[in-house]
Amino acid sequence: MYGVLTVDPPKPLTLEDVPFWRLSVDEYLEWVRTGRFTAEDHVELLHGWVVNKVTKNQPHVICSNLCNRVFARLIPANWFVSIEQPIATADSVPEPDVTIVRGNPRDDAERPTPPGKIGLVIEIADSTLATDRRIKLQVYAAAKIAPYWIINLNERQIEVYVEPFDRDGMSSYRAYRIYTDADAIPFVLDGAEIAQIPVAELLP
Repeated sequence: MYGVLTVDPPKPLTLEDVPFWRLSVDEYLEWVRTGRFTAEDHVELLHGWVVNKVTKNQPHVICSNLCNRVFARLIPANWFVSIEQPIATADSVPEPDVTIVRGNPRDDAERPTPPGKIGLVIEIADSTLATDRRIKLQVYAAAKIAPYWIINLNERQIEVYVEPFDRDGMSSYRAYRIYTDADAIPFVLDGAEIAQIPVAELLP
């Protein structure tokens, strides 16, 4: 059974959340294209704000590699696994830790992957847990991306969020479910279950 996700009132962004610029998606992508932002800047665009990305620790790296290995083995031929690559929504260019994308990697030559091609988005969370549960969750819900998984390394569990919706200017998910490291989690694409993945296989 899924639990009902309570939608918290929006919280104001702080200087820690927003270190320097406010840009549109097109402006941000132009800055990337022209080299004003590079991979060394470690930034992404969330809700129109350029924010710093947290440096990954080793458990995060291991989890990312495990996800890559597991999903690459399971996905159908017309899907691919994208690791830490940008996607583009109406006001954000996040870089999810793992994205399962429909089509061919060459399809999106001009612009990052749009939400309509995404079958699953995953964030790997330890020190970023609050951001992944609040800001990233709102970004993905606004883009109608579902399911959204948070691999919660702190509690060794996976949080699955489904049924995105908007209310009073806020985006969230209507329901969520928690899978522990003793469970198997359904891997679903386009409403069809592809496999049951033991949660322990994705945890470092």
